[in-house]
Amino acid sequence: SSCTTKYVEKQPGKFVGDTGCEKLPVEICGAGCTYEEGAEECHDKVIASLIDVPEEVCDLNPQQTCRFVTKLVPKLSPKHECTIVPKETYTLKFSQPKQVPKPLQTRWCLDPTPATPGDSYEESESLADPISTYQQN
Repeated sequence: SSCTTKYVEKQPGKFVGDTGCEKLPVEICGAGCTYEEGAEECHDKVIASLIDVPEEVCDLNPQQTCRFVTKLVPKLSPKHECTIVPKETYTLKFSQPKQVPKPLQTRWCLDPTPATPGDSYEESESLADPISTYQQN
């Protein structure tokens, strides 16, 4: 078998080894020799090769991003408005008391429906005596 290793530059200054192996046919030439198939033979072979382990490096670099933001803002304009507010004014005035005649009004409401039999509004038929009597002069 034949093995070849190629070093490929993945990043500037970083090389990665790429190893490939292939079996080469061996010709044995000789007069009177015959070929016989035999059992397969396997051998473990350790080959030392250098391979760079990839290393990931992360840095947090804050970047300021500026952009215009559109907001709806109500436009208020002052409007002159006049209102009349009624105002009551009180003054305290002391004067001599006067006697003023006022008519006495008595209102009578009559029930037009006739009285039911057995009911009477006469004082003589009342269940108790009257509280006071009125005498006309």
